Amino acid sequence: GALDTAVRADTGRTLADHMRECGGDPDAIAANQIYLDPAHLHAYLELHIEQGPVLQDEGFPVGIVTGIRGNFRCPEAQVNGEYSHCGGVPRVNRRDAVMAAAEFVSALDALWTTSEDAGRDMAVTVGKFFTDPTEHAMTKISGDVRFSLDVRTLDPDFLIELETRVTALAAEISQRRDIAVNLGAITHAKVGVIDPDIQAALTQNATALDIPTRAIASGAAHDAAAFAAAGVPTAMIFIRNDNGSHNPQEAMELDDFMQGTRILTRWLAENA
Repeated sequence: GALDTAVRADTGRTLADHMRECGGDPDAIAANQIYLDPAHLHAYLELHIEQGPVLQDEGFPVGIVTGIRGNFRCPEAQVNGEYSHCGGVPRVNRRDAVMAAAEFVSALDALWTTSEDAGRDMAVTVGKFFTDPTEHAMTKISGDVRFSLDVRTLDPDFLIELETRVTALAAEISQRRDIAVNLGAITHAKVGVIDPDIQAALTQNATALDIPTRAIASGAAHDAAAFAAAGVPTAMIFIRNDNGSHNPQEAMELDDFMQGTRILTRWLAENA
């Protein structure tokens, strides 16, 4: 697993090595030993910057999270066709990996549109999409495309349905175009279910403290989702943050952070 395959770029050492160095026990993790019994936890609350623009655009300092999207991912998907010369091969004879991959991505976008029109939450991201630089050329029909796929939703049942529909779409395009859309190994992350009572209490606390908030879904995964999956009552508070996340331009105002902290502290005082 990742304990032995995830390697830090600057040291060349594995995640397990670095965990041992810090006093962790990766062997216990690999053996699925439970360190903290979920039954002994009253709740898990997490304060986090919003990683999107909603609170910033709408002028709210704080958001009360309604749920955390689960996902299925295809980190190493590919389309395999046949390399051939663009001038000499008629369309009917082509097994063009680029055209097939483009059709697949376009179909995913159409699925996203119809799902949103029906009021069903989802998000599709193709973060990597490329031909083979050792083989591709301007006058060459490409026989190989590699890409990644991330599909998310707040609805656990819809997440299962989406994986089935995406897999069927890949098979349909493969057969019709005489190529192979191979999604590769698929990973899964469960939807993070927010405890409705804690969510309501946080909203009530914000009202009592005269702090403007809005309900907001979390598109990104968080530690809270793991606690929710383990059966721990879970809630999250988002803090307004400009310029996205995971970059030096993150721009959270400390005053906004303190507003979120006030809401959290009131809940702790009433429940801890």
